[in-house]
Amino acid sequence: MQRRSLEIASTIAFAIALAAGTPARASDPEPTMKQIYETATTGHLDQAQEMITRVLANHPKSAKAHWVQAEVYAKANKTNMARSEVLEAERLNPGLTEISAKAVRLLKTELGLIEGANGNSPLETRIPLVKMSGGLIAPVVINNTLKLNFIVDSGASDVSIPANVFSSLVRANTVTQADITGNRNYKNADGQVFQSKTFVIRSLKIGNIEAPRVQAKVSPSNAPPLLGQSFLKRFKSWSIDNSTQELILQR
Repeated sequence: MQRRSLEIASTIAFAIALAAGTPARASDPEPTMKQIYETATTGHLDQAQEMITRVLANHPKSAKAHWVQAEVYAKANKTNMARSEVLEAERLNPGLTEISAKAVRLLKTELGLIEGANGNSPLETRIPLVKMSGGLIAPVVINNTLKLNFIVDSGASDVSIPANVFSSLVRANTVTQADITGNRNYKNADGQVFQSKTFVIRSLKIGNIEAPRVQAKVSPSNAPPLLGQSFLKRFKSWSIDNSTQELILQR
């Protein structure tokens, strides 16, 4: 991928006094978008990633922060993860009005996300599914460690991980305290409200697509893993081709 200077979109009004190469403490002020860009542009990609991870942990619904994460991933040649972050930024800020038009055009061109003349994106991924236990199953890799069969469930608001699997991820240190986001109330198909622990999956891979920072919840140990809307809504559109039994994801 051609290296280029990262466009500075606009900064979030954070103050910082972060010394280069010094590990961040919880009490340190957050870095600005400009400082993250400059750190990545000078080749300190690991430090830039640490900086944007801190910002996203505190501002998960910031389109600007997700956009900067896309820029950092693109600089590191992590194309699929960069595309996923662009989609998340667009979901949070339709039209990407918070980002400069030039920056949007440059990064989307680099990532192959510019739409064709017919208005349709050529980026379509088809994931083979297997019919099992009354549902359609897709193989998913969690945090580059654990491969599980997930039921594609558009009725689930978040990706769902059984408690026993979650415990295994914690024991293996692939889910840490920093990934846990608290508790949230959910409603099941019968209208009953229940509370679940929530956490962030740092990497969710399906086929050749890798989605970073996917919101997930912990379900009972006997429940199946569910591929819900916190993953599916990242795409421009998605559908299931019943004739070929494939999950179609359009970016």
